[in-house]
Amino acid sequence: MSGSSRPGCGRRSGRSPSARGVPPSVRHACIACADAVAAVGASLSLAYGDGPCEPVFASDPGTSELQGLHFRLGEGPGVDALSSGRTVLAVDLSSACSPRRWPGFAPAAVQRGVRAVFAFPVRGGPIRSGVLEMYRLLTGPLSRRQLADALLCADVVLALDDPGWVASGPLPRTAWETAGSGPGAGWRPG
Repeated sequence: MSGSSRPGCGRRSGRSPSARGVPPSVRHACIACADAVAAVGASLSLAYGDGPCEPVFASDPGTSELQGLHFRLGEGPGVDALSSGRTVLAVDLSSACSPRRWPGFAPAAVQRGVRAVFAFPVRGGPIRSGVLEMYRLLTGPLSRRQLADALLCADVVLALDDPGWVASGPLPRTAWETAGSGPGAGWRPG
């Protein structure tokens, strides 16, 4: 696996966005959540109304690639979380049961160095839904504290979904197309 496609938002240090005079954004919330659960990357996909779910943010190119796999393959923890409305905690993608559950996604993620994916549905009433995902290089469950933090992030991220976050770094339309999802494509909430 090449270093450029490996997910990795890395550890963020320094003051909070508001302490630096920057309004908090979806980007800040996703990266903070990844840090809180010791993940190397985070992604967010949202659907508006009955529209398809589309990528909104990925912390880095490797994470964007994994997010795109969900769209191309139509399977994976994020797809399951979105369609069921329940959290999906895939603690070991290299286990025997993961490739049976996600025959395309699990081996592709493992090939890219990812061993665990945690997918949290996000809901904003009947108008918006989506999924927040975190990717880790090591197998294993989240601690109780990490799970609580991730659930809180999934609740907070929609409150930050407004036009102001665009300047903070969502995926450009060309990246959606590279991920195989383009506008109007993607999976629909179940």
